[in-house]
Amino acid sequence: MKDASAQQDSSAVRTISIASLAVFLILAFFIKPSPFWLDAPEFMAASWQFGQVHPPGHPVAMPLIKGFMLMPFGNIAFRANLFSAFFGAVSSLVVGLMVFSIVRRTYQSISTQLSMAIGVAGTVAFGLCTSSVIQSMSVEIYSLNAALVLLASLFAMKAGSDARIAGLVGILIGLGLGNHHFLTILAIPGILLLSLDANGFAESIKRIWPGVALAVAVTIGVYAYLPARSAGWPTWTDASSLSGVIWIASAKIFAGSVGGFENTGLGLFDNASMALQILIDNISWVGLILAVMGLVYLAAKRRFYLAAGLALLVLGSLASKVVMGLLDPSNPDDHGYFAVAIATMVVLEGIGLAGILETLKLRLVSIVSVFAMMVLPLPIGLFTLSERANAVETSEVMEMVWQSAPPGSVALVSHYPIYFMTLYDQGIEGVRPDVTVVQQSFYSKAQKGTFYAQQIAIRDDDLGPLVRSFLESGELNWPLLSKLAKVRPVLLEADSELLVPHSDLVPNGWFFRIQNEPMQPTNPDDFLEELKQKIPGWPTLATETRRVIVRLLAASSTWLKSSGHLQAASNRIEAALELNPVDAAVLAIKKDLESQLPQ
Repeated sequence: MKDASAQQDSSAVRTISIASLAVFLILAFFIKPSPFWLDAPEFMAASWQFGQVHPPGHPVAMPLIKGFMLMPFGNIAFRANLFSAFFGAVSSLVVGLMVFSIVRRTYQSISTQLSMAIGVAGTVAFGLCTSSVIQSMSVEIYSLNAALVLLASLFAMKAGSDARIAGLVGILIGLGLGNHHFLTILAIPGILLLSLDANGFAESIKRIWPGVALAVAVTIGVYAYLPARSAGWPTWTDASSLSGVIWIASAKIFAGSVGGFENTGLGLFDNASMALQILIDNISWVGLILAVMGLVYLAAKRRFYLAAGLALLVLGSLASKVVMGLLDPSNPDDHGYFAVAIATMVVLEGIGLAGILETLKLRLVSIVSVFAMMVLPLPIGLFTLSERANAVETSEVMEMVWQSAPPGSVALVSHYPIYFMTLYDQGIEGVRPDVTVVQQSFYSKAQKGTFYAQQIAIRDDDLGPLVRSFLESGELNWPLLSKLAKVRPVLLEADSELLVPHSDLVPNGWFFRIQNEPMQPTNPDDFLEELKQKIPGWPTLATETRRVIVRLLAASSTWLKSSGHLQAASNRIEAALELNPVDAAVLAIKKDLESQLPQ
């Protein structure tokens, strides 16, 4: 009987694995061979050149992404995006295995075949839900984070009875801490409770110490990547020093994101409501009810540690964003933060469904219910898959950025999505090596920007005097920029926080150019018309593209207004409102302009 049961279990695992492979192939089919906005191009550039990404440095993801980039098919961007699709599929596999394992051990009257079917439904339901699709289509660290946390959770359910498995859990947690320590730390209480499920508190505690030791050792080991690649490009700060490593690893630059509700006008209740809506969008109201019932069934079966552990995984993942000043359902990163919560809710959904089916014992109901669990989240997920597969605006926008840069120019870029795209274009595609692109603030929040500024001076001798002045004052020296503009074109991306003499600037496509001599006047509206013509689908654009362009139009309108181009400034604000009619900052600029325009 044991051999027959083991064979049935092996067959179920193979079937769930095939379902996760199908998820991977669907994701891979739709992957774009180009980077999306946000952090994706920075990850690609840093991984390809063994450089440094924004804090906390993500030292586990970087070499893994590099490994995918070396695969012998597709272009580099496609391979990098495949990294996220792969770990998204791995996460879906683990969800299915967790459902199957828990249902098999909790409901004795549920057959192996039905347990397997619920596991397959869980695999598909999570792998192709909206949030998982968003993270699986573009290179990021969140699908890897979900895979590591979920794998640790799966093995943790057996760790209390086997010290070797506890060691494996520790390794996975250590890798998680080296990938995204904040999200992994929030998952540890849930993982710990899951490890107590097998043998209870007293016996399990004795066996998990090897895992604790390995988690510490692996975490320390993976962060050695930061000083090892301190001389790479791109870079943020000097990782060859202990203070630099600590600054990067601590992600101190983002510490202000926790709390800060006074800056957004939102509160915990607002964020919790939006988090609940994201869960419903991914698993449906029916799935939410089934997940709650799953917790009730586990408690009724007296599997308290398991129920508490799964509940803490959900709450920890949700807390990662709910406690921050701004939760934005349109921001792909927020979906990544919630990935573990959504995956665990799918697991609980499967447990709740199994409990109902155990009670009803009706074959037709079982088939329909399992099918519904798998299908209900798919319409929104598949729509998201198609939408992101058809988003092509990044290349169109960047074409306009590069066209605005004269040969041999120095471009000071303020908006990180644009700057990260230039890192990708120059570092991987070899686009416009004649242009020196500088982050406009010299990464001043990264230990005052000292190391970044020094690296810029090494990369371009002409910027030496400007860098030395910045290191002394912490500010851009306008006379030195003007002096540099007499030697080569100097471009600035509009930024409402950068105080410059606007009378010395002329519009130059995406940028403003410092006048080194009287220049032929240009019509700022020409760029606006070209922008509308070249960006496909205007004004219905992908969320990230819309944000990039609205920011540019709003910032450049304030510079145009200061230089006397009131009508051109107004035209850009009207264009920004075509993209986002309710943007409060843009509406405020419009009101100010209306008071100055001639009636």
